[in-house]
Amino acid sequence: MTLYQSRESTTLTDNTTKIIYLTVPKGKIWILKGIRMHNGDDVDRSCAVAVVDANNNEIFKLSSVTIPAGQARMMLPFLTTAESTDVAPFNFPIKGGNKLKLYWGAGGASSGGTSYYSVIYEEVVE
Repeated sequence: MTLYQSRESTTLTDNTTKIIYLTVPKGKIWILKGIRMHNGDDVDRSCAVAVVDANNNEIFKLSSVTIPAGQARMMLPFLTTAESTDVAPFNFPIKGGNKLKLYWGAGGASSGGTSYYSVIYEEVVE
């Protein structure tokens, strides 16, 4: 088992949806420990995390919530039902070849901006 932590940035554009896919290597399993998403735009954005297959078909929605402008949310596993429509269990496994999808919905006319996301997961052999 290897524990990975990453923090990356992405650019949000005026009234445009942004999607990032992180692919689990074949022969491996990711066990999700935590996901944090930031909204660096000046408008609220509907954000979600899901597991999709190689063809981007949704297998399981892990969480979804509106993140206010300039704020961040823990998407896994710390959202409460008062904030989120979906909340995944802790230690959620993702099979090799599938992808973790991070989604920032188009928020309307805005300035755009830099957003950050962090993912913590264990990688084990399938």
